[in-house]
Amino acid sequence: MKGNWFYVALAALLGTLAAFFQSIIVGLAIVFSYFIWLITKRIDPKVLIVCTLVFVLFSLNFKFVDDKNNSTLTVNDKHFSGVITSIPQFDGNQMSFFYQLPTKEKLQVFYQIKNEEELQSLHSLHIGMSCRFTGHLNEPRTARNFYAFDYKQYLFHKHIHWTLTPNRILPSQCSAVESNHYLLQKWRSNQLSFIKENFPEKTVGIVQALIFGERDEISLIVLDHFQKFGIIHLLAISGLHVGLVVAASYYVLIRIGVTREDSFNILLLSLPLYIVITGAAPSVVRACLMTLLFLLSLKFKAKISPLDALSLAFLIMIAINPYYIFEIGFQLSFLVSFALIVSAAFIFSLYESRIQQLLAVTMVAQLVSVPLLLYYFYEISLLSLPLNIIFVPFISLIILPLSFIAYFAYILFEPIGVIITMALAVILDASYFFLEVVDNYVPLTLRFGKPRVWLLALYYGVIIFFLLGWEKHKRISKLKREILLLLFLFLYHWWSPHMSSNGLLTMIDVGQGDSILIELPYRKGVYLIDTGGRTSFEQQDWEKQEKSFDIGEDIVTPYLKARGIRTINKLVLTHGDADHIGGARSVINYVKVNEVVIGLGEIDNEEKQLYKYFKDQNIPITQVKNGNGWAIENYQFYVLSPYGDEKSKNNRSVVIYTILGGYKWLFTGDLEEKGESRLLTQFPNLTVDVLKVGHHGSKTSSSKSFIERLSPKYALLSVGESNRFGHPHSEIINLLKGQHTQILRTDKHGAICFTFNENQGTFTRKLP
Repeated sequence: MKGNWFYVALAALLGTLAAFFQSIIVGLAIVFSYFIWLITKRIDPKVLIVCTLVFVLFSLNFKFVDDKNNSTLTVNDKHFSGVITSIPQFDGNQMSFFYQLPTKEKLQVFYQIKNEEELQSLHSLHIGMSCRFTGHLNEPRTARNFYAFDYKQYLFHKHIHWTLTPNRILPSQCSAVESNHYLLQKWRSNQLSFIKENFPEKTVGIVQALIFGERDEISLIVLDHFQKFGIIHLLAISGLHVGLVVAASYYVLIRIGVTREDSFNILLLSLPLYIVITGAAPSVVRACLMTLLFLLSLKFKAKISPLDALSLAFLIMIAINPYYIFEIGFQLSFLVSFALIVSAAFIFSLYESRIQQLLAVTMVAQLVSVPLLLYYFYEISLLSLPLNIIFVPFISLIILPLSFIAYFAYILFEPIGVIITMALAVILDASYFFLEVVDNYVPLTLRFGKPRVWLLALYYGVIIFFLLGWEKHKRISKLKREILLLLFLFLYHWWSPHMSSNGLLTMIDVGQGDSILIELPYRKGVYLIDTGGRTSFEQQDWEKQEKSFDIGEDIVTPYLKARGIRTINKLVLTHGDADHIGGARSVINYVKVNEVVIGLGEIDNEEKQLYKYFKDQNIPITQVKNGNGWAIENYQFYVLSPYGDEKSKNNRSVVIYTILGGYKWLFTGDLEEKGESRLLTQFPNLTVDVLKVGHHGSKTSSSKSFIERLSPKYALLSVGESNRFGHPHSEIINLLKGQHTQILRTDKHGAICFTFNENQGTFTRKLP
């Protein structure tokens, strides 16, 4: 099988995917395509037989694991006894950890800490402790918006089906377990605490990440910069990282007098332990498995190629956990490693200069990772390539060695450790400042939006064509066709929304609030009506989380990015309630806004502060009233309210009427009964097909006369699950049902989309 393990690994991947899709047609298509390709490659019949067996075995393996991945618990279970299986994480007044029951079923525990004294006592909990809890189970939250992260699926792939909220966590109900099972994890936890207590604050997160694979202590601003510029992989333990650690360890062992053979044995025994103490992330497992295979091949004088080592590591990992294939860390780690391995020979034969080799290797790594980064994060930075060229040697050759030296120096002789960590802090501070300056003045981030699966496949087809051409012609300057094709694909992706004849209206699920996005065909106009938001409460310092949840930043903006929206033509803020304008500040920080539209009338201090922020960002603000509006080609938007003399904030809502997809739409903000009555008087012949129900279905809105006069076919309700206001009111729901109105509501259906083309349109909803 030497030299053929790649075909076997590919068979395992395809077998796993065939089982995942659970479709005979898809499975047969995968099998047929793969084996036709193998035959055209004139593969040895023995290899063909092995690939067939592996395809079947890995398909059965996935089905077996997936079928066994279920829960024996019910929502009625209230009493639990088990073991803490992860390091408890604290963020303000929130605590979380994984918890395993005697049945081996795992739970994700979330707990809200009551006071500062309780916070201090809970720090005594650690991994491996046995605890008893009384609490309630909840199903993990599924994605409620299109393109959003699906937390329920994420936990499912970790064999977790419930989140547990204990009524109270008392350290007295927990006890240490006399077991070696969590010995390494406990040691890891102690070392993380040691670093946090002794190292300068600016170095803690990086040192923990590079030595123990733990990134929780890294500043969110720093993480954002590293992710934005495509250098976040440098904070993960990868192949280069493991290679440097193993080489340094081998050198030290030889220098202190350990024989070559014993050094090999020590490293072979240490690598599995290293996987555990570094958190067992996919990139760590891959790198350690490959290194282990290389060491074994040297020990037994059975040379193994890098591609065979990568393929065997892949087989081992998905045999143990087939859900690995859904993790972005796993996908990027193997994809980039594969690309570098197959490209290494021609790169190092073509370029003699170390600088040229670094540039070529970085270019290959960046090129093959771009489509996946676009698929998961929707945008890329043009500075990613130059910053990788700078930061790869900077992190690998300066920060990584200094981190290890500082850690061991602190243990062996603290004064030396203090000096080294102070130097490390200065260097890191300078690098953070550099990234901040780059982000502020030359971000050069390109937002493409999420590519469809067929476009993702096309990206990789063109990239393979480019790399083959590079290998053939030796010089990039000769790759005119390949470069033009690649540029054409990027340009197509960039402009594709402007080539679509379909328009889209999305009522984004922002919980208890409003946010409606309108995208006209060919992207002639993009309008966002409200941004959602929520009321913030006073918190003591100990309660404050490092990053509090923000509707604008965490829900609205990711959706805009996924849609590839770079400019909002009009941001309409219907009125000044926090659940309508609370996310506006975050939205304009990420997306260009050409104009903010607000209603005529009195504004309060909170609104004044927000509008001042808009002006500071040079965003024009337009006040509108009854009789105003705007138009673009055949699409017209009419402002029916306010009039400017309304006394209540809700009745000052900007009310918009338009026709989209042959349907008449009315967006009412939080308009209440008095405002509705005024509309009916002003527009006695007003009829509507789709009504955005005012004030989330409150009893103070949607009067009987208003609903009966409009007689909408569809009613859209933006409302939070189990909200404390009791919205929507049962009387409003019954009133709408009495008019035979189809009700679409975010608390039941998640985000709701209306796709339209000329005079036709269809509704889809995120949740069934």
